[in-house]
Amino acid sequence: MPDLLLAAHILGVAVYLTAGLLATVALSAARRRYRDQDELRQRCAVLLRIYSPVAIAALGLVIMTGAWSLTGLKESLGAQYFSAFGRALAVKLALSFLITMLTVGAAMGIGLPIVKQAAFPTDQELPPLERRLLLFIALLLTSLLLTLWTAWFASGMARGLPGF
Repeated sequence: MPDLLLAAHILGVAVYLTAGLLATVALSAARRRYRDQDELRQRCAVLLRIYSPVAIAALGLVIMTGAWSLTGLKESLGAQYFSAFGRALAVKLALSFLITMLTVGAAMGIGLPIVKQAAFPTDQELPPLERRLLLFIALLLTSLLLTLWTAWFASGMARGLPGF
């Protein structure tokens, strides 16, 4: 079961990272290709109808498998758990919270208005929203990479502990 849990966790991270990278590339390409605001809005809406649910589902998988893994780890390590992982875990959980808030902000706060086309009273509003979405995705990817580095650091600290 731990191997399946780890595989699901890594799959979730890979899907999330891939979705973010593809969304960034596709949004940048659409911005360069389509000068007409209506066409750009339509292309962004198509992309976001795919990106938002995939990113949120992958993030949910990562959070749930991570929490499930921590429960078993805490049980097996007992009192050593916090001394072994406390600092790294606090950093990783803070970054996870940041990633969750940025994902929801990108999907619901920026993506949903584009999809619903309710946030565009004039054609001048699309480029700033699209730039903001790209910024959110860049922050998400950076936070995800920091989280992965923290997890790698924590796994190095765990070598030699029971169960590793």
